[in-house]
Amino acid sequence: MARKIAAVFVICIVLVATFYVHETAATVSEEFRSCFNTCKDECISLDSGKSTACEISCDNECTTKETRSKLDTVIGK
Repeated sequence: MARKIAAVFVICIVLVATFYVHETAATVSEEFRSCFNTCKDECISLDSGKSTACEISCDNECTTKETRSKLDTVIGK
């Protein structure tokens, strides 16, 4: 009986953690879009229209920021 109660408790913890991570990921994705669009617009205006190079550069920069933000959220900073 105690094992069943412990199993249900563990399942509940996993479900709550899953919903928390999913909610956090949705918020961070909006941050990525905002970062990418702003970066790309600024880069294209400065580099006189080199769209591909700007896209690669901004993708790398914003992915790094997004990953750092996700890690800080998981770690609790």
